[in-house]
Amino acid sequence: MRKKVFYVPGLISSIGLGVVLLFFYIRKPPHYHRPHILRMVVPTDKPPDQRGFQIFSKYSFLRDIAKKTIHTVDLNEPYPPYDPSIFHLRQGFITREIERMQFTHDTSSILKIHFGENNTYGDFMWVLNQAYYYGFRHFAYFDDNFYLVANTPDKPAVSASTIAPDL
Repeated sequence: MRKKVFYVPGLISSIGLGVVLLFFYIRKPPHYHRPHILRMVVPTDKPPDQRGFQIFSKYSFLRDIAKKTIHTVDLNEPYPPYDPSIFHLRQGFITREIERMQFTHDTSSILKIHFGENNTYGDFMWVLNQAYYYGFRHFAYFDDNFYLVANTPDKPAVSASTIAPDL
């Protein structure tokens, strides 16, 4: 009778290869970043209705912000010798102003960013991304101007101990 000879390193390699392939097959697919949808409502150009209905129009928005301080940044200003560093300084100012407004909940001031023919779609999307990144919920775009209004501070959650304190 012949003696059976097992080749151990080959057996380990074939089992190991099967386990590794099984690991990659069973592993969940990587989590891809899902895009977020940002809902934008463009204000209407119609004048306010005489019957008293509230609509989102540029007239009602301008009436609501009439008594607030408006900080204007013109991203459209070209300088005769075009200097991109000036544009980046303005973008830095916009970022700092957005941070200040949002973190201090400064609802008494409005940031108005003016766009024009020298700006690109990427410039507008950069401002929109900044607004989304810092959590702005109130903004408007009309007449080549983008208005950012800071969020009001959230009310603190009411706990049971504040409703009925221990006696």
